[in-house]
Amino acid sequence: MNFYQAAFIIDVIALIAIYLMPANKTPLYGTPPDRIGGIFVSKHLVITIVTGAMIGLISDVESRWLGILYGIIFQFIVGQIVHILFGTKTMLLYKLGLSEIPDGTGRLASPVLQQKKTKKVP
Repeated sequence: MNFYQAAFIIDVIALIAIYLMPANKTPLYGTPPDRIGGIFVSKHLVITIVTGAMIGLISDVESRWLGILYGIIFQFIVGQIVHILFGTKTMLLYKLGLSEIPDGTGRLASPVLQQKKTKKVP
């Protein structure tokens, strides 16, 4: 199967599965997720790696390991584009200046620390 056909099939399935999950409308405050490098939530990376590996395994790329690597890289890039298109707040996009700081809303949301409000003294 062509690489892009495989990516399309896996991405459609993944997007439907994510869409069917409940979305948090209000921010989740509490223990923040363990972030790799202060940016990536591990469960989101697992989704990227698993779907990328699936693409690599069912695609017609000559070397399976190269197909898996291409699949993971492709999934990461497509994931960032999807986040930008849907206005999803992520720490990576925030650090790049492309979104607001994550607040724990949305699908697959992760808790964030609540910022303390300080009193302004006149």
